[in-house]
Amino acid sequence: MNATPLHRHPVDLSPATIERYDTSKFRTGKKTFQPSSLGKQMLLARRLLEQLWEAGATVRAYDPEAMAEARRLYGDDARLHLCDEAYAALDSADALVIMTEWKAFWSPDFLHIAEMLRTPVIFDGRNIYEPVAVEQAGIAYYGIGRGRSVRAGTA
Repeated sequence: MNATPLHRHPVDLSPATIERYDTSKFRTGKKTFQPSSLGKQMLLARRLLEQLWEAGATVRAYDPEAMAEARRLYGDDARLHLCDEAYAALDSADALVIMTEWKAFWSPDFLHIAEMLRTPVIFDGRNIYEPVAVEQAGIAYYGIGRGRSVRAGTA
């Protein structure tokens, strides 16, 4: 069992970080609301949404398995737009936040993602991507347990 407290998120998405990326339209992709894991992962995802909203962000999200649960939980909340496909969640996005590791997301087109993001940056909460591959597409990468992107100027 992981003893990490639920109130701590290993990737810095504090208001200062969010402000740095001008996240009036901060997007998440691959956001999980899978009914079979409504435990710790669900609490972390919901807490992240609340933090983004407190910072004034709006969120676009996509999850191939859990959209019905997300609609049940959040209904018509204007701060959350649930998208019908993964790349739609990136439309005019300032950043991409990975919150689940569905197999369908393992091999994205990073060049396409870089073109879609207003600020090409990925916060990978599941470490499903190789940082070098992401950075070669011109995207700054922040992974839990991996630290800041080489592209961002620190190792």
